[in-house]
Amino acid sequence: MQLKKLLVVLFASFLLFSIQACSEDSNPTEPTQEKPDQISMKEITLPEQIQQSQDSHAQVCVACINLANGFQKYTTLLNPPDAAKIYKELNAEGDGTYTWVVEGVTFTLHYTENSVGRTWKIVLNGTDPYNGSVFIDWVYMEAAESLDGASGSFVVYEPVTTNIETEWSWNTDTSGLYNFEIIVHSNPGFKINITANPDNSGTLYWYDYIDGNYVLRMQITWTAAGTGQWLEYNDSGILEGEGSF
Repeated sequence: MQLKKLLVVLFASFLLFSIQACSEDSNPTEPTQEKPDQISMKEITLPEQIQQSQDSHAQVCVACINLANGFQKYTTLLNPPDAAKIYKELNAEGDGTYTWVVEGVTFTLHYTENSVGRTWKIVLNGTDPYNGSVFIDWVYMEAAESLDGASGSFVVYEPVTTNIETEWSWNTDTSGLYNFEIIVHSNPGFKINITANPDNSGTLYWYDYIDGNYVLRMQITWTAAGTGQWLEYNDSGILEGEGSF
């Protein structure tokens, strides 16, 4: 696997998510009295030794963890701005609908809550001022989470389609073991799975989308002390290199 190319892909993905998460400046006119709950996310912490390492595989590990932690910025889009208009008040079941306008595009957040969990859905109407795309009740993103925040999912769709662009999922078990996965469907598609243990050790799996299947290309395992081991695989999933840092 070409590590330089991999790092470029990771940086570009993180930059895209950060830009989109920070660019939704709103211009509503009426104040919100109540807001829905927000997604509960765990931040993965890497040992300091890995964060400071100059080893290329350790740097890939850091970049992937930063991408996972950066997801928290993306979920802020599910939070209506302070002056958003309430179309429907939160009721006893926790349901609510909020609307606000960004550069002529109307954002509508549908939020529901029950004894099992919470869901969020953002629908767009209007015309994109940058490329002219027309949104007619287009579902931009959807999310769901268990009531205790231990597990959930988040999906963003390609503009004006029902095709998934990027999706995230996560789960924390009773022992504190945290599993996080991100799948990017744009070309070239890839998938990252991260398992983080309570003691800050963990394992990272990188998959490339090849000929209709996700093929394991890299596995990185690190210890709580900050040492690590890596395995690299070719396009056929056959081991072609290994080492440590």
